Order: sequence, then structure tokens, then C-alpha cells
Amino acid sequence: MIVNLFYWITLSLMILPIGIFFRDKFISNSTTPLLFAAFFGTAATLLYVMIVAFWLPLNTKVAWMWLIINLIIVLYNGKKWRNEKRFNIHFKALAPYSWSVLIGIFAIVWASTSAPILTDEGTYFEPTIRWLREYGWVKGLGNLHFFLATASPWHAFEALFQSVWQISTVHALNSWWLLISFVQLFQLAAVEKNKNFGYLLWIPIIMLPYWLIMASSASTDVAGWLWVFWGMYGILIQSNDKEFPSWVAVLFGLMAFNIKPTFMPALLVFTVYFLVKNHTHRFRLLFISTLFISVWMMKNVRLTGYYLFPNTILNTEFKYAIPQYIISYYFDPYFRFGNGLTVQQYHTLATSELLVKWFGQCRFESIVALITIVLWCAFGIGCRFKLNMKNQTYTWIWAASGLYLLIIACTSPQGRFYAIVPIVMGLGLFQPVIQRWKRIFPMVTLGVVLFVLFQTKWGFTDGIHPAQSKKLTYQIDQFIWPQTNPTPTYSKQQCGRLHYYSPPKGSYFWWVGNGPLPSVNQQEIQFFEQLGWHPEPIGSSPAEGYQTVYERP
Repeated sequence: MIVNLFYWITLSLMILPIGIFFRDKFISNSTTPLLFAAFFGTAATLLYVMIVAFWLPLNTKVAWMWLIINLIIVLYNGKKWRNEKRFNIHFKALAPYSWSVLIGIFAIVWASTSAPILTDEGTYFEPTIRWLREYGWVKGLGNLHFFLATASPWHAFEALFQSVWQISTVHALNSWWLLISFVQLFQLAAVEKNKNFGYLLWIPIIMLPYWLIMASSASTDVAGWLWVFWGMYGILIQSNDKEFPSWVAVLFGLMAFNIKPTFMPALLVFTVYFLVKNHTHRFRLLFISTLFISVWMMKNVRLTGYYLFPNTILNTEFKYAIPQYIISYYFDPYFRFGNGLTVQQYHTLATSELLVKWFGQCRFESIVALITIVLWCAFGIGCRFKLNMKNQTYTWIWAASGLYLLIIACTSPQGRFYAIVPIVMGLGLFQPVIQRWKRIFPMVTLGVVLFVLFQTKWGFTDGIHPAQSKKLTYQIDQFIWPQTNPTPTYSKQQCGRLHYYSPPKGSYFWWVGNGPLPSVNQQEIQFFEQLGWHPEPIGSSPAEGYQTVYERP
């Protein structure tokens, strides 16, 4: 915990100064000043790392350059900010929520000190961050290991943060954003003029146990969902444009999409809502959106050869573009895994039969899916007949949720991806009851207790390597040092012109971990080699990129 405090201070210095600068330029008055400073600062940092990574690795020099820029902003505006009163937290007004706030903050801080347990941590989070720290965006990197093609700007930010402290296994961004949002939530609930905050407050409270699982990881889900939530708050609750401009709600959706494309429905709905309801700041929003999306597309081209990857509609003629066969191989198993299908079932069952099988498996995902569909339909009926939903924006939320569910159903319908939808729908339907129930403390306490019990007793059962934790653990030394996963021994291998490092035998097929670069699992290389496909370096250095070569087996 003590060490993590220094990590959060570092992040605050990297984000808040430039965030306050842009907040003051764009928003003159707000009941959420800390939130906007954190958001604009994060957005500016994401743009910085996305652009710099095209030419430079995100190493210590690049990280300290960003820190120096922020410190210069502090020196230039220090006198003005010393009298900043908008950051004052209404401690007296927070009194009714004091225990909830303390328990929630302690849970976030404690969870952030555990070793990452997500499967994705070893398959592409850690290797992506390492590639960015050592080489930046590498041409055709998805040919070496397909999961690296999905590299997110969020991981570029993680690489920048790690370069400051010269660490490679600690992630602090998710826990930092959870802390900022959690304090801001209760401050908003305590401010008298925000009585209409209503049921939206309960969404992150209920989701907190799930987000705590990812507090110590480099997952993009936590920040993405928090930004979608704040965008929903902006368009549904605030009527005062000066406090939460609707164009800023679009930016929340844009940033969520930027770090994870599956948040596209939120961006589309927020954008359409803005165009229908607002006629100001359109040029500003168009400029910012064009800038971020253009850089995002160029990043995709550099890594994969496709502008809209994982969509392959707009491709290039570059020789390093990932072959369609490789893309199909990765996405087909991903879809099969989400549906619990064998290869034979996937190729022989009709779409209707797949649907029946999905709902007839009686798994947790199927139960959640049924509940989700029922609540989504009920929410739509409530919007149609305005049952407790007189605000037209509920219809927008309903439409965005439907589009999101459709995307998940066509890719990987796993319960963890759409579990937030029934929460939003259910809270919307029962908001009159919820708004009368002021006992938020029991909800927070229950959620934290369930989270601790679940993770310490059962935890995750899909460990992918002995070095990867299967469940969160709690030890006394976590009060000082955050836990990390041990690094296994990698062996040097060769396939044609490709020299690479492989994790030990028995590792999960796609597991790479934080190994020396270039690192990829030997099982993966050998499997594709049998089919005639193998990755090959373009030049003599990993920085020059990779392509896929086909040789008839």
C-alpha cells in the first residue's frame, strides 16, 4: 500500500496538471472538477503516447519528458491553483456516507496490491506493454503473436508509467481511476443540488466487486466502463450545460472506444444524442474526434495492416498485413469459446441451433443472458410507455445497450462482457424503490465482503501457467509492497529466420508473459508451421517489424 501511494502520486503528477489546464479552458464551472481534470489529463496523455510510440519507444526519457511538461504547467499556474476552491471535498456533507467511502477506498487500495489474475494479463497485456517500452508501435507485430495486434493506447499509458519507476509487473492506472471516480461519486451524492443523481450512483457501487478483480491489472474494462458511466451521467442527469456539457459526454465515449473498440455503441449513442440536442461546440468536438480516431487508425495500420482492425473492411496492400486465414483462426475459436462449442458443432450446427444450444446449457452465462434479455425488453417497454422513464434519454441508453449486446453476441457472448447491461436495465426499472433506500453502506459492505470471500476461497480456476495467479491473495507485506507474479524461465528458439523466446512447455497456447523480446509461445509457432504459416522478421531488428510467410507444408 505504501509503495502504491507513490505510484498514485506519480500518476497524479502525470495527469492532473495538464488535465486542470484543459479543464479550465473548456469548462468554467462544474460540480465534478476533479473528475474532469483526471479525464482531460488522461486523454492528453493517451494522445501523447499514441503519437510518440510511432517513432520512439516509451522509455524513461519519454516518460520524464511528459512529467517535466506537467511540472512546467504547475510552475506556470501554481499561484493561480493555490486558491483553487473547486477541489474542496464536502466532508460535512459526506458524513452520511463516511463508512461507505472508507470501506470502498480501503477495498480499492487493498485489491490494487494483489498480483494480477486475469488470463489476458499473460496473453497480451504484459507483452504489449513490454513491446511499447522497448520499441513502440512495431510494424506488423500482430504477425508474431495475434493478440499483440489488439494493443490498446491504455497499455501505452501503462508503459509510460512503468518507465518512470523502471518496473515491469505493476499496474496502477485502473486503481487510480477507481479511487478518483469513487470519491467523486459520493461527493456528488452528498451535494444537495444533485438529489436527482438517483439510481445511476448504484451502477458503479454494484460493479465495484467485479472491478476490484481488475484493480491491479492492465485491463481496459475498468476505465472504459467508468467513462461510459460518466457519459451516461452527463446526458441523463445534468441539465446545466455549464456543469457537464454534452460534448464532453461524447468525449467520454470517444476515449472508451479509443482504448477498447467494443465500446463503440456508447460513442455512437452519445454522438447522436449530442447532434440532436446540441448545436454548440460541434467544430471543437469534430476536431478532437478526428484527431484521436485518425491516430487510432494509423496505429492499427502499423500493427496489422488494417485501418479498422479487428474489422478487415479497410485494408492496405502492405506485405506485413495479417493474412485473413490467421485472423479467422483466432476469431473463430474465440467465438466458439464464448458459446461453449466444439469445432464440429461450430461448423455443423445452424445459427438457430447454436442459439438453442447456448440457452440450453444452463451455465452461468446462459442464466445471465436470459435475465439480460428479459430486463432489456422490459426496459424498452418502460421507455415506450414512459413507466418511471419520462426522460427521453432512457431510450438512448436502451438503444446503446441493445447494440452492445448484438456486438457481444456476434463475437464472444461471455457473461463477464455483458453483465453490466442487466444491472443498468434493472436499476432503471426499479429506480423509484432504489431512490427511497438510502442505505448505501450495506451495499458497499456486502459487495466488498462477497468479493473477498469469492477471491480468497474459490478464485479463478483457469490458471494458464504456474507463474500466473489463480486467485487474489492477501498477505501482511502487502501493506508495503504490491504483489507480482513470478517470471518463468524462457528458452531461446528458432523457426527459419525468426529467433524468439518461448515460455516453458505446458504453458497456455497463447500465453507469452513478460518474457524477453521477441517472445511467443513455441506451441503457437509449431502449430501454424504445420499448416504452412510462420512469422518472419522484416529486417535484422525486432523494431523493423514482422510479416507472415506461407510455405506449402
